[in-house]
Amino acid sequence: MDTKNGTYFGYDLDVEPLPDSGKFIVSVKPLSLTSSEVSAEVSSRKHQSLALVPISLTRYPEPQTLSEGDLYLLDVLVNRTTGQKIVDEIGVARTQSGLDDLGDDAVPNEPPRNFNLLDVKLRVTGARLLVNRRIVSQLPEKGSVSGHVIWFYYPEFGRVAMSIDQQPGFQKVGTVSRKNIQFTLGNDKFEWGSTTSILPASGTFNLYVLQDFSYKPTNPSQSDAGRDRIPLVCGGVPNAAALFGN
Repeated sequence: MDTKNGTYFGYDLDVEPLPDSGKFIVSVKPLSLTSSEVSAEVSSRKHQSLALVPISLTRYPEPQTLSEGDLYLLDVLVNRTTGQKIVDEIGVARTQSGLDDLGDDAVPNEPPRNFNLLDVKLRVTGARLLVNRRIVSQLPEKGSVSGHVIWFYYPEFGRVAMSIDQQPGFQKVGTVSRKNIQFTLGNDKFEWGSTTSILPASGTFNLYVLQDFSYKPTNPSQSDAGRDRIPLVCGGVPNAAALFGN
């Protein structure tokens, strides 16, 4: 993504396992997200209004058959003058540990440190927001947001930020478990559902929430309270201070 020049590229990846073979059919397809959806997502993260233009891949390769643990190199951008390329490595595995074993085994060049709760990220995908059992907004099917603190904005409720540990100003008013976040603010009951696991651990955990009515979106479409179903605007940051640019 090049916000300076207002462009981006992307693609959809379909993976179909072949029964009883340990192999997968991997297909690269045009990105299903529209430019307006991408622009809205990036605008919410950058806190500025952006209108991005897509750059398509020069060609979409034929479907590839890969075995578990194989890597497939995909040329995504090519400089025709210099011949330089940007290449994506695509690997397939049936488990997360298998994916972790793919690619570069080099040890990161950084000093070791103790694991911290701040290293844990919440992640929601294709999130659907219900308020008092009514669907009010939704992310695109393959859209996602992640961070130690995640948030969504809805005109009626302002910006609502969430964390699994205590942050300044946050209140313990809900829970997060597997693919679901639930909490209550006043008389309103919220449910934020994900199509994938929200945390890298099983169980039910306390959720801390901050409601911020002072937040004003930079994209005017984010505050259009006259529409029945407003696209879900959300983001993720490493801590609560980052919500306010600190």
